[in-house]
Amino acid sequence: MAQFASWELADVLVSSRGAKQALLSDGSSKAPVRYKPEDALTVPFGITAWEEGTVRKNLELRCSPSLEAFFEQIDEWLRGYVVEHSERLFKKKLTAEQVSEGYKSPLHRKSGYPALLRTKVNASGRNAVRFWDEQGNRAEEPTSWKDVEVKVSLTLKSLWIQSPASFGFTVECSDLQLLAPAAPACPFI
Repeated sequence: MAQFASWELADVLVSSRGAKQALLSDGSSKAPVRYKPEDALTVPFGITAWEEGTVRKNLELRCSPSLEAFFEQIDEWLRGYVVEHSERLFKKKLTAEQVSEGYKSPLHRKSGYPALLRTKVNASGRNAVRFWDEQGNRAEEPTSWKDVEVKVSLTLKSLWIQSPASFGFTVECSDLQLLAPAAPACPFI
């Protein structure tokens, strides 16, 4: 966990709507933590939202083994950090068991499938997700995500808190580079 040694969660902020979050930063520079996986990933469901017209939307990325392993390490680090700092974050001491029960990982697993990484994207505004083609030029969001592979730029944003019984980690996707799908191979050759 040495790579996370400088990471820290700020004190909890409460929005005007009552949402609670603690921003994550690289403790040495106080900058947001950014991560760019090397692997190309797929987007099995496209960008979705519970309600029409929502600015913050969901994007699930099919994990490569290395991305899944990285976020498993983050989950382990975060659970330990929350146990150690629970009084500051939750105003009460939590045990490791309570933290494990309440923590909602951004990794989502379903039997027989590689893990999905749940991320958030902003559909509009100053921090709207940007799309790029393979040459580095701005592009439009695909009309169909079928067979689209992407490279992503992620911001490891914050710990969201609904209560000590329910909290998790927000990962925001700020940029998507759209890669041309590989030509299908003829199954008869």
